Amino acid sequence: MANDELGEGRDSTGDPDEGDPAEGGVYEDPEGLDVFDEMLVVLKSEGRSDAAIALQLGRSTKTVQRHRQRPAVKAALAARQRERVAEVRSRLGVAAVEAVSVLQEGLRSYRMTEQLRAAQITLNALFRMRSDDGNAEIIEEMIEQMAEIERLREGQEPA
Repeated sequence: MANDELGEGRDSTGDPDEGDPAEGGVYEDPEGLDVFDEMLVVLKSEGRSDAAIALQLGRSTKTVQRHRQRPAVKAALAARQRERVAEVRSRLGVAAVEAVSVLQEGLRSYRMTEQLRAAQITLNALFRMRSDDGNAEIIEEMIEQMAEIERLREGQEPA
């Protein structure tokens, strides 16, 4: 279709052509992302669907999908994803320190069941982190002993 049939400066989806802003297109920055692309990256990194992004930005879903395929947009989305993964890792690191503190409190608890449970969790975590076979056997033995003690405390028969 010709531009005059779609409207001045519009593509086949009815959205403004990319190009000269005076002709209905959008400004593109030197890094390869125009304003639409930047908004698309922000909204997509928030977890929004293509349809929701299209609706919010006043474009078609196909336009959003087409823009997502642009190398600069793909690179920006990948960079955002790396940033979010780094943030999650950081938060998990803080949570792990707090979890270890909780386990340490459990090990000092007056209730034997809490001590046993904390010890078992600690040993299981250590077992997963160790790759040395000699240590793995020792840790596995300790876990079995802890389970045996717990069964005895609960009045069950030994395994």
